[in-house]
Amino acid sequence: MCRYADMDLLERAVGRDGRVLAFEVSSLAREWACSLNASRCLLHASLIARYLERTSISAEPGIHVPRALFSAALVYMCVAQYRPIT
Repeated sequence: MCRYADMDLLERAVGRDGRVLAFEVSSLAREWACSLNASRCLLHASLIARYLERTSISAEPGIHVPRALFSAALVYMCVAQYRPIT
């Protein structure tokens, strides 16, 4: 997903650094949310979620799994917040 999205921008857009900075990057986040790259990220995020749903709760996840899940949730949040309803 990092290839198709600037995770730092998305984190700022949801308020990591405060409301003022989130407002400043909202136009960039809106532009990204309407792009083909956002759709690609949504597909990837859905595949990550599906994989984790099928994983046994007793299974030991890889060290990268929490970050991948956070990135997937961040993509869902930004698309839901910034993509216009059509």
